[in-house]
Amino acid sequence: MSSTCTSPYKESGKPQRICVLGGGSWGTTIACLLSSKGYDTYLWVRNNKKADAISKNRENKTYLPGIMLPPGLNITSDMKFACRDSDMFVMAVPTIAFRGIIKGAAGFIHNKNIVVSATKGLESGTNYVTTDIISETVPHAVPAVLSGPNHAEEIAAGMPGASVVSAECDETRELLMRVFATPNFRIYGNSDMRGVQLCAAVKNVIALAAGVGDGLGFGDNAKAGLITRGVKEISTFGSMMGAKKETFFGLAGIGDLIATCVSKHSRNRTFGERMGKGMTFDEAVTSMGGMVVEGVNTAKVIEDISKKHGRYFTIPHEVYNLIYEHKKPADIVEEIMNREPKLETH
Repeated sequence: MSSTCTSPYKESGKPQRICVLGGGSWGTTIACLLSSKGYDTYLWVRNNKKADAISKNRENKTYLPGIMLPPGLNITSDMKFACRDSDMFVMAVPTIAFRGIIKGAAGFIHNKNIVVSATKGLESGTNYVTTDIISETVPHAVPAVLSGPNHAEEIAAGMPGASVVSAECDETRELLMRVFATPNFRIYGNSDMRGVQLCAAVKNVIALAAGVGDGLGFGDNAKAGLITRGVKEISTFGSMMGAKKETFFGLAGIGDLIATCVSKHSRNRTFGERMGKGMTFDEAVTSMGGMVVEGVNTAKVIEDISKKHGRYFTIPHEVYNLIYEHKKPADIVEEIMNREPKLETH
């Protein structure tokens, strides 16, 4: 159910200064997009040397090579400099770092400032979606979400794409649709903030499984079957967690799932592929060169939630077994394919 609210940007109708926290590929892409639209944008990068190199070269050679940054984009490792006087914040950091970083920024986030989560994961221990962390850490802020089938490399290169913004009230969603939209980046609104985030998190686990299939040399039939059953499982999981089922059949759900399961840019699919080819978990982690694979942690969170609810979901459960119980990929496939027959709708 949508609602109305009072905008913190009544006078100008838009934010005057935006701080993007996170210097990875997606954070850099979002910062470039906002700066190119004329917003006074500050990109915070945790590592001082990396921030200086990005600022000097006008390129994030580690995470977004070949994309030149707009001349007006400010890059810094100084959180105070990045955050002060900002009236909108975008969190584009790994889930494991989310709470610590927003705590560091909390003193600069004023009443009714919008904090947009562009992070796709669930927090271990609490099982929170990221807007739960925002609400707990900075209760005076307005939480929101940006999510969808958005590989940073393509959006940064100006290729057409679409995404979803979600917030509790109509006015915030409409504002964010205008803030993020470009001629090549179409933005839709969705009122199901929890559902959008659950889509974003759980699809990473399905994509990891899709990568295992690629590593084992499976074909299009196997991938199509996995994606289809993945949609069923993530939508059922989401409904159990209080989300709207229809959200899982939109851009944040099936759209992001397809992109993550098939793309060469997908970290989760790539990680799964390497395990499917025989790498151990530790070897696969090392091969990613420090890039965070959100599906690894999310599989553990889903397993924890499943235990509490007494209901398991086949694909996430077997990904958990692959990673944390060291079960062999071929054995997992054999067990899944030889289960008792059942109706497709169950």
